Amino acid sequence: MSSHGPTGQPPQQPQQPYPQTGWQGQQQQPSPWPAQGAPAQGGPGYSGPGPSGQGYGGSGAPGPGGPGYGGPGAPGQGGPGYGGPGAPGRGGPFRGARGVGVWFGVGLVLILIVGGVAVWLTQRGGDDGGSAAAPAPNVAQAGGETTGQAKELTDALIGKGLECSVRFTIAAGGNAGCFSWADKGTTSAEVLFQYDSGGTVIGLNLKTFSQKEGVAFVTLAPVLRTVSEVVFGADQDKVARAVAELPTTDDATFDGAWGKYHVREGASGTTVSAAKSGKYPLTVPRIEMASSPAKLADALTAKGFTCDAAREDCSGSFRDGKGRTSVLSAGLGSGGISTLIIGAADTSRDADAETTKETFAELVGNTLGTAGGNGLSDVQKWSADHLDGQSHSAYVGGWRVDLVVKYGTAYGDAELASSFGLTVSTDSLWTVPGQ
Repeated sequence: MSSHGPTGQPPQQPQQPYPQTGWQGQQQQPSPWPAQGAPAQGGPGYSGPGPSGQGYGGSGAPGPGGPGYGGPGAPGQGGPGYGGPGAPGRGGPFRGARGVGVWFGVGLVLILIVGGVAVWLTQRGGDDGGSAAAPAPNVAQAGGETTGQAKELTDALIGKGLECSVRFTIAAGGNAGCFSWADKGTTSAEVLFQYDSGGTVIGLNLKTFSQKEGVAFVTLAPVLRTVSEVVFGADQDKVARAVAELPTTDDATFDGAWGKYHVREGASGTTVSAAKSGKYPLTVPRIEMASSPAKLADALTAKGFTCDAAREDCSGSFRDGKGRTSVLSAGLGSGGISTLIIGAADTSRDADAETTKETFAELVGNTLGTAGGNGLSDVQKWSADHLDGQSHSAYVGGWRVDLVVKYGTAYGDAELASSFGLTVSTDSLWTVPGQ
């Protein structure tokens, strides 16, 4: 199910098996949910160089992005929540003609989320604590449809204006997410959830973020209410009380009738994570692009970009240097790219939003075409279809995709769409409260 709004039927995302590294795996013997902040356990099927089993903390630490949206946060300091959008950083690679920082989400490059994302998909046999099924082939497909309670949750969130999509589907269930943006790309909300083969939600991560003081906390309430009514009605009041106490407690973990919960208030936003009792998560599969960061940098250099010594951060210009373009990539060692950030920004006095958007769209097409890999043609089409002046997030072709549009120039034109950024990543490691 692809990203869609509150009305109409969503178009189907293409479901395609991924024969390359990262989308084929087997079922493993079950392991407990990761404890709070604990490293994930990399399985024998971990693909690609680099360490297996780096844990992903809860709320992301501030990334080095510009003064605006920092992208999904860097690895946090423990805690079970989804990292989500990072806090505003300390300046990024996008700068206007007069050296004014332009937000963009460089922090995501530093996530290195792929370090802990195992290729193998975990499934527990039965809800009564019985033994797991014997290992058997289990091929993941990008996209799919939700059923049962997962569909009920999806429909309810769509009714609240979120856009929903399925990341992957396997025989044991799937992983989906619903997203929304507001305040010209400065406020976001997302509900990421996993469900079993019958459509029962088995775990979720709810996250709100805003650059405006107190807005993330206020944004959380209606989304949490919708999720609670569908998934854990018996614990609705208990969770709401815990969230209401966040301004004074910052962090709390507790048990309820449905399962275990963790709530957190931090610089990167407000999070609620939950795990259903007796259920175990589906480990998010890792995918990567055909090109490595170094090879992409070589191709960009040949097109006139300037790249850093690490061959990961490349920059260019347009409109006689008044506008800036940037391509940042990250991977594991000599492996393919797992995180790619593409952007164009122009905050000069005579900046033209249409020119910036056209430059961005062309750069996205060329960069994704050069990077190569499964699902990227779908990502390119999705990006082109959603260049409507608003920010959007979705799972497309198995990738987490964030299209963020920022407004404002160095000369006070707050209504001008001055920056367009696309982040394509493997998303964060799935973590929920320990059991």
